Amino acid sequence: MTQVLVEVLPNIQACNLYITLSADRGPCLEITADKYMCIVKLKNGDDLNIKFPRGTSLVPGTVSKVTQDGSHITARAQLDEKTSLLSTLSADLLSNIGPVISDSSPTFSEILKDSLVTAQCKQCRKVLLNDVRFRRVLPLPSVDWDQASEGWFCHLHGSEGEKLKPSSLQPASDDCFYSELHFLIHKDAAVDCVAPKDNKCELTCCGCQASLGVRSKESALKLWAHSLMWVRSEDKQILFGKDVSGILLSLIHNIDKDNFGVNCRLVLKVSQEEEAAAEPEFLYLVTMNTNQKLLLPEGSSLSGISDKKYSLPGNIYKMETDSLASDKSFSSEKRPRVHQSDISEVILRRLYTIKLLYLLKRGEDDLTGSWVDDVNVHILPCSRSFLLEVKDVLEASTACLPQAMRKVENMSVGYIAKNA
Repeated sequence: MTQVLVEVLPNIQACNLYITLSADRGPCLEITADKYMCIVKLKNGDDLNIKFPRGTSLVPGTVSKVTQDGSHITARAQLDEKTSLLSTLSADLLSNIGPVISDSSPTFSEILKDSLVTAQCKQCRKVLLNDVRFRRVLPLPSVDWDQASEGWFCHLHGSEGEKLKPSSLQPASDDCFYSELHFLIHKDAAVDCVAPKDNKCELTCCGCQASLGVRSKESALKLWAHSLMWVRSEDKQILFGKDVSGILLSLIHNIDKDNFGVNCRLVLKVSQEEEAAAEPEFLYLVTMNTNQKLLLPEGSSLSGISDKKYSLPGNIYKMETDSLASDKSFSSEKRPRVHQSDISEVILRRLYTIKLLYLLKRGEDDLTGSWVDDVNVHILPCSRSFLLEVKDVLEASTACLPQAMRKVENMSVGYIAKNA
C-alpha cells in the first residue's frame, strides 16, 4: 500500500516528503515539482501524482535530497514564500489555543454535578457505578500536584503543609474530584470491580479484566480517566469518554501553557499502587513542535493517531485555504491531463499535530533520577495500560517514516494529531 506523509517546515521554507511504495511498484526514478503537485516517476512505468491542498504551494523544480531505502523514499521541496508566511502565522495563532470551549458551554463539573450518571468500562461497557449523583464535582489543583506538593514547604515547616497535601484531600460520599488522568471518589463507593490477588491496590473490570484504577494509599478510589465512560442514566448520552490521544493532548496543553516558551517535558510513571513488586516504568516525553503541520492523503489518518477534533476558530484554516484562491490552484485547467491508466493520484489534506520525542525506561538509574530531581520535568503517576497505550500510539504514528527518521539520538519521534 502506497503511503505519503509531508512535513511542512516554514522556518526553512521547505517541506520533507516521505513516501512508502507498495512492493510491486518498483524503485523511484525521478521526482519533479509543479506549483501544486509532485510527480514521482517509477521504474515500472507508473507515475504517482501527489496533489497539495490549497494554501500549500511549491517552487517548481526544487525537489532535492532524494534518497531511497527499500520501499521508503525521502525528498525535500522548497515552499513558496506565501506558503511559509501563512504556515508560520497559523502556527503562531494556534500556539495559544487548546481544546477551545465556548463561553456558553458547560464545564465538566457542571455537566456531572447533580446529574444521575452511570460509569462504564470503556472497553467492554460493563456498568461500574450505577445511577450515582455527585453533589460536588471539582478539578484537582493540577495533574501532578501530588509530586509538586512535596516542595511546598521546607523540612523545618513540613508539618504546616500536611493539611494541604493530597492525604488531606479526601472526597466525601457524594464528591468526585478529577484531573486529566483520573477521577477520585469515596473509598466506599460501590464500584463493580475486583482486586487482583497479587496486588490488592489495583482494581480491574469484572468483565474484561481491564485496569480501572487503584485504591490509593489514602484509601480513596482513583479511577483511570482513559478506562471510563460517564453516561447520563436518563438518556444514555455519553458525558465523558476521552481516548488516550485526547488525554495526552490536554496534558501537554495544560503543562505547556505554563512553560513560557520552554519545551514541555513530562514523565509518565506507573503509579506506586499499581507498580507493586514490578520494576518502575517511565515514559519520558519532550515536545519539539506543538503545532507541526503535516499533509497526508484525504480519507486517511496517521496510523494509531486518533482523529479527535481540536476545536479551532474557522478563520485560521480559512486564512490558509482562501489566501491562494485567486490563483485557482484547483481549477480543472490547471491540472495536468493524463490518461488515468498512466497515473495514480494522492490528494493531500492538512493535519496539525504535536511532534515530540519519547523514551521508555524500565528500572531506576541516574537518568530517571535526574528526571525526578528536575523541577522542570512534570512527573505524572498513571496506569501501566495508559503508559503502554501512549507508547503504542506514538510508535504507530511514524510507521510511514524511514527507520533513520524515527530516531533522534537515543529517543524516538512521534506525533499526536490535533485536528481531524
